[in-house]
Amino acid sequence: MAKTAALHLEGVVDHVLYCNAENGYTVLELDAGSALVTVVGEIGEVEEGESLTAETLNKLYYDLNCKYFGPDMVSDSEIAYEWARIPHFYYNFYVYQYATGFSAAIAISSKILAKEEGIVEKYKAFLSGGCSMDPIDLLKLCGVDMEKKEPVEEALKVFEQYLTELEKLV
Repeated sequence: MAKTAALHLEGVVDHVLYCNAENGYTVLELDAGSALVTVVGEIGEVEEGESLTAETLNKLYYDLNCKYFGPDMVSDSEIAYEWARIPHFYYNFYVYQYATGFSAAIAISSKILAKEEGIVEKYKAFLSGGCSMDPIDLLKLCGVDMEKKEPVEEALKVFEQYLTELEKLV
């Protein structure tokens, strides 16, 4: 079944929205024939107009599994198809939504923990806003502007602190 799903994601790179040359993290739109599909992950350098096939993505995913889990982990050939069953990689910026949500949560919680004046009331206004406003505007009620890089940078610093702490423990 995963093999069939992978075949549906073959296509031509329509637009590269983001590519980090250092780590290969990429966000792109893939013209899959009947639809544009957003693909997110460690894909590396790709060019607009380049074909991405299931075979290409299978190899990429297999190689990343081997890299991440290291030589002590046995990676059988079937793991190459796992990416096709995980919609996080190709459905409506799903992974991006996690990352931005986490970044916004860190920004708000940092303000609460720092006892910023009025933040609790602002946070309650944000929560009670529901769907009355665009999420970007709701977050601005708490003083978090997701159109700027600071919330993401702050979240990355928190993540780095946890990694440093983990490295000390291991």
